[in-house]
Amino acid sequence: PLASGSSDGSGDWSIAVNGTTNGTRTFYAKTIDGADFSDCSTGFGYTHDAINPSAPTLDSTTPVSPSDNSQPIVTGTAEVDSTVKIYGQAGCAGSVLASGTADGNGDFNLQVTVSLNIITQLSAQATDAATNTGTCSSTLNYTHDNTSPLAPQPKGTNPCGASSDTTPEVYGTAEAGSTLKVFTNATCSGGPLNTAEVDGAGDWSAEMTVTQNSTTTWYMSSADGVGNVSPCSAGISYINRTCDQAPPGYEK
Repeated sequence: PLASGSSDGSGDWSIAVNGTTNGTRTFYAKTIDGADFSDCSTGFGYTHDAINPSAPTLDSTTPVSPSDNSQPIVTGTAEVDSTVKIYGQAGCAGSVLASGTADGNGDFNLQVTVSLNIITQLSAQATDAATNTGTCSSTLNYTHDNTSPLAPQPKGTNPCGASSDTTPEVYGTAEAGSTLKVFTNATCSGGPLNTAEVDGAGDWSAEMTVTQNSTTTWYMSSADGVGNVSPCSAGISYINRTCDQAPPGYEK
C-alpha cells in the first residue's frame, strides 16, 4: 500500500499520500479488521497541477476600434476552462474591467467599460482551476471617440476670384483622416455635391461644377472614421463670368 492509518471512533480517517507531479493519480482503499479485508473501494482521482496557463490572446473587439461605443466586447482565447481577467492597462496593471471563463474551445467574449475619448490598452491574464496564474497577454488598443471634428476651414478656390472656369477647385483644411462633404446650403443638409478625403496633414481639395455667369457659395462638413460629424463650415464663394457677358447697362 501507499499508506495506511486507522479510522477514529466515528469511522472517519485521513491519510497523507503522494500524488503524481503535474498529473492525475487514482487512489483506492480497503479496510482490515483482524484477519479480514474488505472489498476495494471505488477510485478517487486527484490531479496535481503546478503549471501556469499560457498568456491569453486578445483577438479583436466588437465594435472594432475606433468607435463611439464605450462598452465593447473583447474576444480572445485562453486555456480551456480558465478564468480570464481583462485589465485596462498594459501589463495587466490597474483594475479589472471584466472577468469570465474560457469555454471548452478556449474562447471567451467579455464586455468591458472603457473611459471616454481615450485609447485604452487592454490586456488579459488567465488563472486555471488549480489557481495557477499565467503571464499577461500582449496589448490590444481600443480607441473610444464620440467627439465631433471641428468645422472645416475653406481656404480658397482655384482659379481664385472671377473666372470663366466652370470646374473650379475649392480647398482648405479639416480633421486629418476625415471625409469631407461639400454642400450649397449653410446647414450642410441633403445630398453633398462632392466628397473629398482629408490627408494626414489636414488638407483637402474638391473639384466642383458651376453654372456659367453665376456666383456659387459652398459649405463643408467632415466626418471622422467613427462617424462623428462636424458643424457646417463658413461659406466660400466662387464667381463664374464668361468673356462674352455684356457689361451692366450695355444694350446691343
